[in-house]
Amino acid sequence: MTGSGTVLNSLAPAPGTSFVVFGTGAVGLSGLMAAKITGCDPIIAVDIHDSRLELAKELGATHVINSKHENPAEKVKEITEGKGAHYSFETTGVPEVTLAALHCLRVKGTCATVAVGKRDLTFNVTNDLMLNALTLKGVIEGDAVPQLFIPKLVKFFKNGQFPVEKLAKFYELEDIEQAFEDSKNGSTIKPILILDKEYRA
Repeated sequence: MTGSGTVLNSLAPAPGTSFVVFGTGAVGLSGLMAAKITGCDPIIAVDIHDSRLELAKELGATHVINSKHENPAEKVKEITEGKGAHYSFETTGVPEVTLAALHCLRVKGTCATVAVGKRDLTFNVTNDLMLNALTLKGVIEGDAVPQLFIPKLVKFFKNGQFPVEKLAKFYELEDIEQAFEDSKNGSTIKPILILDKEYRA
């Protein structure tokens, strides 16, 4: 709800507008799928794990950027023919990533953030926001009313537009350490522990 709601409710991008998501965990990929539903183009995913970026392409990203190897703001400008993106969605809480999510925007672009970071973000209001008339907005729980929004997501899921099952991997309780490791190294997006071994997904 947080990722998809941020895109569908708070950013509400028009079809054909450019969208960048920073961080392709469960929240970021939910936002990416929502951007595809709205008809954004291009849809750009930024992360440090190639496996997650491959999944992002499967879920609708037209371009992917591994920020360990490329400057994401510069690459987004290149993809958007020097203009920058209309919208960015920051999900990591890392100050440097938040700045990149601002710097990749075009004039009057909007960055939404849902992340809770451990470090303070320092930026220059004039250079990082005002000169390009940018908007930085915080979003809580996707600006959504769960009773109204979750049925929409279920409908998208049933229509094959919101394949959340591709984000999850199931682990038995004794494999909890492996679940944590797989989440940390990016090979699993949403590890789910099964307490009842008779359960079948």
